[in-house]
Amino acid sequence: FQDTAGDDSVTFRPQANDAFMAGGGVFSYASGFARLNAFATAGGYDSVEFLDTAGNDTVNFRPQSNDAFMAAPEVFSYAWGFERVNATSSAGGYDKVEFYDTAGNDLVTFRPQDDDAFMNAAGVFSYATGFDRVHALSANGGYDRVEFLDTTGDDHLIFRPSQNDAYMTAAGVFSYAWGFDRVHGTASLGGYDRVDFYDTAGDDHLTFRPSETDAYMSAAGVFSYAHGFERVNGYATLGGYDRVDFLDTAGDDHLTFRPGEKDAFMTAAGVFSYAWGFERANGFSTLGGDDRVDFYDTSGNDRYTARAAERDAFMSGAGYFNYAHGFNRFEGYSSSGADTAELYDSLADDVLQASGSTAELSAEGRQYKATDFGAVRAHSVSGGSDTATVGAVDYAFDEIGGWS
Repeated sequence: FQDTAGDDSVTFRPQANDAFMAGGGVFSYASGFARLNAFATAGGYDSVEFLDTAGNDTVNFRPQSNDAFMAAPEVFSYAWGFERVNATSSAGGYDKVEFYDTAGNDLVTFRPQDDDAFMNAAGVFSYATGFDRVHALSANGGYDRVEFLDTTGDDHLIFRPSQNDAYMTAAGVFSYAWGFDRVHGTASLGGYDRVDFYDTAGDDHLTFRPSETDAYMSAAGVFSYAHGFERVNGYATLGGYDRVDFLDTAGDDHLTFRPGEKDAFMTAAGVFSYAWGFERANGFSTLGGDDRVDFYDTSGNDRYTARAAERDAFMSGAGYFNYAHGFNRFEGYSSSGADTAELYDSLADDVLQASGSTAELSAEGRQYKATDFGAVRAHSVSGGSDTATVGAVDYAFDEIGGWS
C-alpha cells in the first residue's frame, strides 16, 4: 500500500486475513497475503492500525527507523513513515507490544487503568491498547523518560537500576521498561499501592518524603521517582555504601531504627516507608508535629549518643550508622552486647533523671532517653545550670562536667 499526498489510513486485520487503505478518494483492499506492507512517503498526516488475532501476537513500534510491524500467525504486517501508529488487542491470545526509543528525548506512558500505553518520539505518536504485556526499550540515546500510572486496584511497581529496568503488575497487564534515564510511578486512582526501590553495586541514595507523598532514588545514572504510594520500600543488597533518608511530615511521625534486623521504617501521613540493608540511615524532623525516633541495638557492641545542643542522636555499631535530627523524643534501647550510651546537655538548663535501667535527659523541650545500656555517661559541658537526680541504677553510671 502506497500513500497519497493527503491524509491516509491503513488497517491491518490478520484475524480476517486482510488489510485495506482509505485515501485520495480510493479504497484499496487486500486479502489472503502472507506479507503486507504500507508506505507513507507522499505527505499528509497518515495513520496505520494493527489489529490482533485470536492467537499470540507481537507488535513493535520503532520510531527511530520510522516503522512498525506485527507478527501474527501466518501474516507479517509492516508500516513505514506513518505519523500515527495504533495497535489494538481485542481478539484474544497473549499479546505483546514493544516501544523502542529514538536518538532524541522520548516519553513512554503506561496506563493500565485505561488498558493502554503510548509514546511520543521523532514526530510519531505510537499507541497500543488491550495488550497483556507492554514493553518499552531505550537504547538509542537521548534523555528518555517512562511513566507508570496505577489502577483503582492494588498495584505493585519495582525499580531495579542495577538491571536498568522497572516494571509494574496492574489489572492483568505487565508493563516493563528498560534503559530509561528517568523512571516515574504515580499512584492516584485508589487501591493499596506499593513500590520497591532496589539498589546497585555502587553507592546509592534513597529519600522518603511522606509530606509530599513521594520517594526517589539516584542510582547508576537513573533517577527513580514514585508518588502517591501507600507503601514504599527500599532494599540495599548489592553492595556499595548506601544511604536512606527519612523525612517527616507536619503531623506526629514515628521512626524506628533496627540494625539487628538491618532495617528502618517510618509511619507518617498514611504512608509506611521501609528500608532494609542500608549502611547509613538518617531521619530528619523539620516540619513540626510531636515526632519520635527509636534506636535499637544489635547483638554486638553498640554506642548510642544523644546531643541535646545539636538536637540529634545517633547509634553506631558493626556495619551501620543510624542518625536522627530534630525529633521531640529520642529513645535508645540495648538488649545485648557491651553497649554504651552518651548523653550530652544543651546550652540551656537541663534535667537528668537516672534510675533502674533508664537515664533520661530533658533539654529545651526534648527528651533523650537510654534504656538497658550496660554503661551510661552524662555530660554537662555546653552551659546552663544542669541538674541530675540519680537513684539506684543497674548500669555503670558516670557524671561528667558541671551537674548539680
